[in-house]
Amino acid sequence: MVNDLLPRFPFRVEFEVTSVCNLDCTYCYAKPFSNQIIPLNEVKYLLKKTKEEANPFEMIIMGGEPFIREDIIEILDFASNLFKVIGISTNGTLINRLPKKELKLLKYISKGSPILQISMDSLLPEINDKIRGKLEDVIKGLEILEDNGIPFGIGITLTKVNINDVDRSVNRLIGEYKNLKTINLENLQPTYSLGIEDFKSLKPTTEEMINVYKSVHRSIKNASRSDVSLYGIFDECSSRNTLIPKNINMKTCLAGLIRAGIFVNGDVTPCLIIRDRILGNLYKKTWAEIWDKSVQEYKNIKDGGGQCYSCNLSDKKEQRNSKKIHLKILNN
Repeated sequence: MVNDLLPRFPFRVEFEVTSVCNLDCTYCYAKPFSNQIIPLNEVKYLLKKTKEEANPFEMIIMGGEPFIREDIIEILDFASNLFKVIGISTNGTLINRLPKKELKLLKYISKGSPILQISMDSLLPEINDKIRGKLEDVIKGLEILEDNGIPFGIGITLTKVNINDVDRSVNRLIGEYKNLKTINLENLQPTYSLGIEDFKSLKPTTEEMINVYKSVHRSIKNASRSDVSLYGIFDECSSRNTLIPKNINMKTCLAGLIRAGIFVNGDVTPCLIIRDRILGNLYKKTWAEIWDKSVQEYKNIKDGGGQCYSCNLSDKKEQRNSKKIHLKILNN
């Protein structure tokens, strides 16, 4: 049985604790926002239920913008006592409103590892604010994290708008922020709000992305920042035949295989980007009941039936070659 060969529960869960956001990023996968915030007691219920029934290795707190919640540090503290690894994805614009006592707790929760990933496109406002906005507030947030000794990561989505500035921005970041520990160069994804045509017009070529990845990797080495880890464009959403049993004819990302998302209403999806694929609701079903459905959804996503078009838009041979280049860069 195929079910017996696949993981019984997700390894990584991304939890959307609010669908409210203070930005309107062009390529945001969560739009249109439903403007919901889960009550704190329900957040804790869903976290505890996920721990007891699925016990994922990673729990990532998502939004909307999670720091819109005034209780976000309490949520992170609660999650840190349940899961081996926690994280939070934020636009960084609201970190500057955290009181000193919460910054101290955030530093304690991080235990020297970067649990925060700050999304930004550039250190130039004319580039960053064209798609995201509020760079000034992001910089204030980075400075607060730096001043308080809180490690963090940066997530940069590669687009035609910022592709020629990424290396320059990374050079500044690694030079100015000792507490910067990870850099994640992310794929642009087609979403409901972006659409296929706009996606194609914004997406850099594979050659451009490879060149940026090489130059950023070289910049980190030249700056002697061995404490900075680089994660890249070829780590996500590409064919991973080596991770799938050989007798299963599937080629897709890891959504529905070892990865899942929880929406603000308790619905579970293979991936938060795939907003039209619901496996079940945690208020009504157990994780075991929900995850049984993941195998069929896994096949549907592979066939291009979901919102994520990456597998259909990307040439599989090109993906495999890109993965080899990625590994070669890291090994040099």
